[in-house]
Amino acid sequence: MEVVCRDLINEHLDDNEDTVGTHINIAHMAPTPLDMWADITVTITKIEGRKVELEFKCRDGQDKIAKGSHSRFVVDKLKTAEHIKSKMKKATGYIYEK
Repeated sequence: MEVVCRDLINEHLDDNEDTVGTHINIAHMAPTPLDMWADITVTITKIEGRKVELEFKCRDGQDKIAKGSHSRFVVDKLKTAEHIKSKMKKATGYIYEK
């Protein structure tokens, strides 16, 4: 559900932008067997600067299986990568390169 929300927003961003999740609230309503297809409908409910609020509903072929809300924040990819590298170096003494 979080990935679907991210993908929806990221379709509309510049190449140097990405989003990070800041909050997710999920109500699980029914089980879905492994490998059963599920549909996820996402609605953007609010955009406030770089903060994006979304709601989602999920259903499989038989039941409503989940619903919830999710908040994401638009970030600069390079700044975020540098922050993560710095944090990893402080924590481990190594620089993570990807």
